[in-house]
Amino acid sequence: EKATDLQSVLQTLGASDAFGGHGTGVFLGAPVKGAEGAHDFVNKMRASPHLKDYSDAMLAALASNAQHESNFIVNAKRDRVSQNALGGKCSHGFWQMNVCAEDGGGQRFAAHFNLDVVKDKQALVAAFADPEKQFEMINIEMRHLFGDDVVNGTGTAEYYAGRISAEYERCHSCYKGGNQWTSRSKVAMGIYSEITTTTTT
Repeated sequence: EKATDLQSVLQTLGASDAFGGHGTGVFLGAPVKGAEGAHDFVNKMRASPHLKDYSDAMLAALASNAQHESNFIVNAKRDRVSQNALGGKCSHGFWQMNVCAEDGGGQRFAAHFNLDVVKDKQALVAAFADPEKQFEMINIEMRHLFGDDVVNGTGTAEYYAGRISAEYERCHSCYKGGNQWTSRSKVAMGIYSEITTTTTT
């Protein structure tokens, strides 16, 4: 299989240079120490017992959003500080689950693993550092959003990425038609093309 050069895909598609739409000034697709390619990240998701049955289109959509949010860094953290912040930041992990907002994915992550965002900060940081725990939680979130379609894959990678952007990530310009929504949708198409294409030598 051909490895994905996601930075080339981003440049070809003219993707936005906003990093998760939160104005951090980090260039989308820029090399980051510890980052892996989209192809490797999809394979990691495929190997997870929580995501092993997901369709290629859904995995591409998840990979696109993870790239935009964290550049595939398992312990990526950013966003503004509040009393609930971990390590001075509110958003954590591949999909930047927010522990500060009452309706944030990080709050649900903590609750799922029976952790308190204030009292169990050290344990919560350790939980976010575990890719399988993140995969377990994103499976719950995606099944809530899409039901059995995460497996059936009746939609396109572009469709799933757009909905994840608008309805789960909800970043600045993640709304339908926004720059981030457009970028994530287009990049998902590129990832899908790469992971479903095999080459022989």
